[in-house]
Amino acid sequence: MQGHIESEISNLDGPENRDLQETFHHALEVYVPVEIDGQVAGVYELYQDLGPARAVRPLVWGATLGAFALLLVALLGVVQAAAVLIRRQQQTLSHHAFHDGLTDLPNRALFLDRVGHALARRAQDPIAVLYLNVDGLKLVNDSLGHVAGDRVLLAVADRLTACVDPGDTVARLGNDEFSILLEDVRDAAAAASSC
Repeated sequence: MQGHIESEISNLDGPENRDLQETFHHALEVYVPVEIDGQVAGVYELYQDLGPARAVRPLVWGATLGAFALLLVALLGVVQAAAVLIRRQQQTLSHHAFHDGLTDLPNRALFLDRVGHALARRAQDPIAVLYLNVDGLKLVNDSLGHVAGDRVLLAVADRLTACVDPGDTVARLGNDEFSILLEDVRDAAAAASSC
């Protein structure tokens, strides 16, 4: 009991104990001290078979890797959805930056940009810029309200857009100011009578 083996009960290396050897080869060996009157009198050996734990190990790894794969797919989905939302928001902001909120026509900034491009091509194509001011809009707003004034502005925008070619630009510059960029104009009289 003091670290000496008095007699060996079984030889695990013997042919009669192959099954036992296979079992204990895949086992966890635990020693529990045996105390008598506060002194260690010996050691009790416990064996826990680890075969089932080893059999479960691939399942645990598979479940863990599967969970990480699902997490990665979900994360990629969130990133892609966020990218789509950001792109849409940028398009919306860009549209609002260069278009009138009421009529959805190009605003002053976009109109001036298009005039600049047209002037750069002026040697090839003649252009005309028309300016239109809606008279009496203040009277309509004061007497009938801003909703009626907005309806007048929408009607003017629709009529101006309908009377120009698809390559021309109708813009709302301000409250009651519109401007038209006509490209490929042959003479000034035709440009003035186009709308």
